Amino acid sequence: MQPTKNYHDDIIQQIKELIAQSKFEEAYRILKEELNAPYIPSDKKEQFSELFRVVNHEMYLKTTSKKDFSLISIDAVRRILNQEKSTDLECHILYNLKDVNLRLLMPEIKAFLVNPNKDNILKTVIIEAMHSQSIDDDFKIMKNGIEYVINPTSTIPIFLTTQYKNTVDVLKNYLGVHWLNIFQMNLLILEWFTYYTYPVLFDERDCSCVACAVAFYCFKINKQIMNLDQLVELFQVDKIKTLEYINKIESIWEN
Repeated sequence: MQPTKNYHDDIIQQIKELIAQSKFEEAYRILKEELNAPYIPSDKKEQFSELFRVVNHEMYLKTTSKKDFSLISIDAVRRILNQEKSTDLECHILYNLKDVNLRLLMPEIKAFLVNPNKDNILKTVIIEAMHSQSIDDDFKIMKNGIEYVINPTSTIPIFLTTQYKNTVDVLKNYLGVHWLNIFQMNLLILEWFTYYTYPVLFDERDCSCVACAVAFYCFKINKQIMNLDQLVELFQVDKIKTLEYINKIESIWEN
């Protein structure tokens, strides 16, 4: 007998509640069981996969924050920076470059930053890592066909920018009570959006529009019906401008 539709909906709701409570290990265990089940409706499998992506990311952040990445081999990082493609695990290593002596990797880093085929998010991570090590030099960085010149010492980490902090505050105000179960996923989408587009961040006056766009797209990938007009009214934002941000977020997330 195949599980009923309500069964999968109930499991999805349970997982979202666990994420909201930061019980990522339990959510991970349930997701693994469900994704290995002999039968999953295609639409539910997509939702499980998206939730698994969020949980896996949060578990990674939780576990790696306690590790000493100063033990990462310089040669290993050099190899990862130089190779054409990196595995997920290797990308995770690059997310912790702030604990590696980056001054020993200047040729590789400079080549990575100007390579149009390298990941845009990782490029921002590298800039932030150099900021944390006070590396005072100009670096060319290529993103989306545009070349920028950035000195890491003059940058502000994404999480400290007015745009990021104000948008998080807006999301908390409107989602923190009624939709706490998907709040973490909203933050993940916002994080990826800002890291991808950096150094071009959205206008500070658009924080509410971006928050509305992030919320709408989060509802969409979770297969939750939410009328855009309702969200626009809730967030009190311009619909056309919000649609522009929805399209940008969608193109990045699904790239």
